[in-house]
Amino acid sequence: MKKSNLSPSKTKISFSILILLFILFAAGSASAQGNPPTIQGPMLKVVAGPASPTPSYFPRTINPGHAPQSATITVDYKLGNLVGCATTVDSWDDTPPGDTSTLKQAFERAVATWEATLDSPIEIRVEATLENIGGSTLGYMGPRATANWGSQPVNDVWFPFALADKISGSDLAPGNYDIIGKMTCREDWNTDDASTDGDGYSGEYDFESVALHELGHGLGFVGGATYDSGTGKGGVRDDTYKFPWVYTCFTGSTNPHGRYLLNTTEFPEDSVAMGNVLINKGGTSNNGEPGIYFYGNDAVLANNGPIKLYTPNTWSSGSSYSHLDSNKFNGTAEDLMTPSIGPADITRAVGPVTKGMFDDFGWSGGTFNAEACASPTPNTVIVQDMVTTYSWSYLKTRDNNILLIALAGIMVLALGGMGVFLHRRA
Repeated sequence: MKKSNLSPSKTKISFSILILLFILFAAGSASAQGNPPTIQGPMLKVVAGPASPTPSYFPRTINPGHAPQSATITVDYKLGNLVGCATTVDSWDDTPPGDTSTLKQAFERAVATWEATLDSPIEIRVEATLENIGGSTLGYMGPRATANWGSQPVNDVWFPFALADKISGSDLAPGNYDIIGKMTCREDWNTDDASTDGDGYSGEYDFESVALHELGHGLGFVGGATYDSGTGKGGVRDDTYKFPWVYTCFTGSTNPHGRYLLNTTEFPEDSVAMGNVLINKGGTSNNGEPGIYFYGNDAVLANNGPIKLYTPNTWSSGSSYSHLDSNKFNGTAEDLMTPSIGPADITRAVGPVTKGMFDDFGWSGGTFNAEACASPTPNTVIVQDMVTTYSWSYLKTRDNNILLIALAGIMVLALGGMGVFLHRRA
């Protein structure tokens, strides 16, 4: 009988090396599963609208600096392309003509309102750039988002980073901005804190109201829909991963059930049927009014019925679907998240319906119950990107540790049995 060339000591060393290599392989495999996908969300805007015969005035319901702060938002103020900007409004520290507060002070008051409205233990980081955007756009912002990070309430759905951090209780993207966007430079900005000022509001756009609106988009008021005007096709999922945004989990053309936009039987992605409903065609009406509605429980309770979204017959990029309907909500307490603002309009408070929508997204910390999305499956890891990089920090999750220990144990037993066999042959 031919004897093995491996001595018992060498066999043990070989087994040890094999076990170490297996653990590293398992760690790499777990890490490959544990790199959650991320995406830059769409930039959603608010535009300068015409003056209203009766301008809206909804003052703050909190007092910045004195309200209980339940979230922390820090802003990195930057300057972009300022060509064409008047020197009176080409810096965050400038005060528009006739006003008493700087642009930064007005933006910070909007920040304070959201800090007192939402609840999160994780810092929310914003990059705000002052730039000459041009046209009628007053500002635009969008969130970075993630999905399938390991403790999400539902799989394959984009959650803005700020909300994902709040749900997970940890910073999922340290050192990265959660929200990015721009505000335009205009001499007809109003930045005053008082309800009236020396030069009047008749021809001015309220900077704080616009900032409050744009931060709302970055914090989750984003649908992510697209529309191809050439074919009438459209969709509510991103092109790469085919995931919807958490906002979309609550939207449909009508109630009762089965008419959600995520129902691919009725609204296949990139289909004419989907495109039609996004421009107010082809969907079943709700109480005689066609369109798309938001059906989250908290928001519906606050509104005493489904919430009509902005879906004009002509698609408006950056506005359609990701705002409240203008006809329904302009001039009401929910004016904040409509797609435009007129001169002299002031909306410096988050209305109860809008707050209900954010609670439905998951900011309230309650049960996530969007029936249009998959059933809640917490603490699961979905294989998305097989990235062959090793990340020991991700191995801290309970599921990966259990899997790693179990597989290592099985391999040790198998190698041990092989060692006994080889030793007997020797």
